[in-house]
Amino acid sequence: MTKKITGFLLAVVCGIGVLAQAGQDEAEVRRRIGGTWKLVFEGNTLQDGSKTHEYGPNHKGYLMYTADGRRCAVEKDPHRPKWANPAHPTQQE
Repeated sequence: MTKKITGFLLAVVCGIGVLAQAGQDEAEVRRRIGGTWKLVFEGNTLQDGSKTHEYGPNHKGYLMYTADGRRCAVEKDPHRPKWANPAHPTQQE
């Protein structure tokens, strides 16, 4: 099941340790946030008000949590140039 979130920030804010400290049972917290979460937006606002994006403004990503406490994050820029030769990419690529 894919759940949409507004950035990976939600995953940090809703971390198991934080929720468990708030009086919720850790197993219940893990059950509730377990699964695959789809990134729908990511951005940083700097002190001067300018905005940046780690992997470009249209990047894609997923965050996965398991009930036993493991997590995995995958992000990519879909507009990244392809390698001329995928078997032998250059240092510049």
